[in-house]
Amino acid sequence: MTMRPTSPLCSGEDVDAAIELLLSNSEADSVISVGPAIAIHPARLKRILNNGRLEDAYESEGQYPQRRQSFEQLYLRNGAVYVTKAAVIHAGSLWGSKSLAYVMPEERSININTEFQFTMAELLIRNKEAAS
Repeated sequence: MTMRPTSPLCSGEDVDAAIELLLSNSEADSVISVGPAIAIHPARLKRILNNGRLEDAYESEGQYPQRRQSFEQLYLRNGAVYVTKAAVIHAGSLWGSKSLAYVMPEERSININTEFQFTMAELLIRNKEAAS
């Protein structure tokens, strides 16, 4: 199992559930934790060209914005938990080709890569401590 310090809101229950998920499925070689991609969808991603022109990065959203709720629910690898069979790690991979998703809720899927995300994690941790 691999856990990263950039996901401090991952709980012991998340770890146990991810391990159990791998143990319960003999076909799988790994489990990767993911969180819901709330506002991120390929149709909403844009690229800015050298001339400043905006274009669709992956798929067209069309000429009118679509409601977030009309998009297929996608998930973002959140970096919190990777549970991988030893053979896959010995082959040089963090996860294999037969991965299962362990879905974590948005509030525990913070992956700190920016100062803003650090601040959000800090606020969530303080809020959780205050509620206890």
